[in-house]
Amino acid sequence: MDSFSNTQQTSRAGLWEWPDITKKEMWWSDSLFDFFGYTAKKITPDIKNFLRNVHPDDKKTWEDAVARSREVEDQLTCELQFKNKDGVYRPFTILMKALSRNKGKIRLSGSIQPMERKPTEKEFIRQTEEMLLKAQNTAMIGFWEYDLRSHEITWSKQSYLNFGLSPDTNITTYDEVVKLIHPDYIDYHNQVTEYMIYSGQCEFEYLIVTPSGEKRGIWGVGELLKNEEGEPIKLFGILQNVTERKKREDQLKDQEFLLDEVGRLAKIGG
Repeated sequence: MDSFSNTQQTSRAGLWEWPDITKKEMWWSDSLFDFFGYTAKKITPDIKNFLRNVHPDDKKTWEDAVARSREVEDQLTCELQFKNKDGVYRPFTILMKALSRNKGKIRLSGSIQPMERKPTEKEFIRQTEEMLLKAQNTAMIGFWEYDLRSHEITWSKQSYLNFGLSPDTNITTYDEVVKLIHPDYIDYHNQVTEYMIYSGQCEFEYLIVTPSGEKRGIWGVGELLKNEEGEPIKLFGILQNVTERKKREDQLKDQEFLLDEVGRLAKIGG
């Protein structure tokens, strides 16, 4: 059975051939019998038993693929759910191709490949959180919350790192945050907080001073959350360390200033 050998990309693929689609007889490889949970002695390899294992909702997909194979030369792909002898359905990728068309007699051959199992909801959430954490670490983006009723502050690990603090540090009050703000920006920070409560959203950027004395640029966005009665209950948002970006911007400004000065002096000299 070498007529569809290109489909044998992996030992997990099951092969099949339907010599004449107007008749019921088929040929199945041992792997295909295994997928269905039967041995060659327990089930006859024909189209009737083949379709008996296809999920009812997917039978039209199979019929459409077979109909298309009458018209196209290319290999076709579709996805079907097959059940084993225990009645459990699993998703498979089906490859098929018409190998010959002789006086209306169409010979189909193909493979069945188990699809990778989709993650459960918990697995998907965990994987998403891991990818989000990697993105946060790469972009140095942290999250923050400010409870307007209890006045309690909550920071993510990256927020602490952005402020030059150990993630084990416990910042819980607004006043503790203010102590980290550069003195020139404390009034601005307080105004931003008030404006955020008033407008519902605000973007901000200021300087902080880390415990080691380093000045850092912090950019952030905050939003207001209200309860069902329309009362403000929480501010939340993100914080990003933009120190390196600010340094590059300052360097560009210095370069532009120097170029302007050179141009001005050149005009005076001329």
